Amino acid sequence: QKNEDKALAPKPKKRQAVDTGPLKPGTAVQFVKGVGPKTAQAFAFRNIDTLEDLLRFLPRRYENRQTGAKTAELEDGASATIEGEVITKDFRRMRGRRTLDVVIGDDTGHLYLKWFRVPGGTFIDRFKKGTIIQASGSVARYRGKMQIVHPETKVLEAATPSVSQEHDGTIIPGYLEVEGVRPATLRSIIERVLPVSQSMDDKLPVVLKERHQFEALGECLWNLHQ
Repeated sequence: QKNEDKALAPKPKKRQAVDTGPLKPGTAVQFVKGVGPKTAQAFAFRNIDTLEDLLRFLPRRYENRQTGAKTAELEDGASATIEGEVITKDFRRMRGRRTLDVVIGDDTGHLYLKWFRVPGGTFIDRFKKGTIIQASGSVARYRGKMQIVHPETKVLEAATPSVSQEHDGTIIPGYLEVEGVRPATLRSIIERVLPVSQSMDDKLPVVLKERHQFEALGECLWNLHQ
């Protein structure tokens, strides 16, 4: 009976090997497109030196980025993704450092976005009054107001919220913070090197994998990051 069950059991699908060019598990993260010395140093603080280290840097949670929630429905301590129109943008000084406060709103209320470390470049340009922003992160009640500190944001449209758009929900992996690397950038870099997981050395004995129908190491890592 056991042999028959084993024969009938579905076999795990094998992901086809992908040509990753010069990138190998032992390649230093600095040589990945979009990384460079500064970002590599940030990774080093997390003991991430090679692509194998990066691929073993597993998500600690998964966030449902499905939109549709209203600000009035936000709960203290919950993770949420909200779409709203930029109402105000202000800079403040706190302990000698510039902070950024943005208020977005929908037809049910307001949500306050706070950055204690303001990203450089053109980041602040996205918060023009009237722009529709998608903000994601952990919601906390502060002085009676709902806010997200250091949210991930994305511009949806630059007109009025009356223009309807569809935005599909997505499950997003959440990682421990890498100081100096934005979460979206981290996800992008990991996704870029995911094919390298197919060539990582799988140390589990073949007989053990066959007995328990374990998937290959590369396939497991791919699924965890995806």
